[in-house]
Amino acid sequence: QRHHGSRNKNLRKLSSILRGQYKFQKPCCQVRCVYTTVFAKFWKETSSTVKWYILARGLCGGTGMVCYYWAVALLPINDTIMILSLFPIWATLLSALILKERVSYQHIFSLFIAMIGILLMCYPSFIFGIDDRDDEHYNITETEWRLLIEGYGYAFIGSICFGFVFIFIRLAYKSPT
Repeated sequence: QRHHGSRNKNLRKLSSILRGQYKFQKPCCQVRCVYTTVFAKFWKETSSTVKWYILARGLCGGTGMVCYYWAVALLPINDTIMILSLFPIWATLLSALILKERVSYQHIFSLFIAMIGILLMCYPSFIFGIDDRDDEHYNITETEWRLLIEGYGYAFIGSICFGFVFIFIRLAYKSPT
């Protein structure tokens, strides 16, 4: 008897949620409607090239994040973050190659200084030999090469994808709407 009463109570609660009787639901529905309306307006009024650039930006950002999580699962976090932090270098190289933007010596010097700072903050085990997982010295010879190549490969692919994110944002900004 009690079980059926609580089940009926839960069904009534679910029914009232689906009908929108709770106050907290209305803002969520409004936000969803606004996003849907804004996206529909954007899709209708934007040129097809901008749509593809934004779609490519989303795919690169999503792929970069997936690669980040896969790399973290295989490597120490400090190694992963060090490699993923190379994305400004990739973005600069790609902007020079794809967008034909000028890269000055000041840009290169700034990237160099930033990379030194990231190197010192991340303290990666592939340079300094300390693993962040167990506070012991990291012996790279005890790790399977397949896992190392896979983990560092994911980190590099993620870094390149994050560099492409900025290229696609720039391309979308430059293209006519």
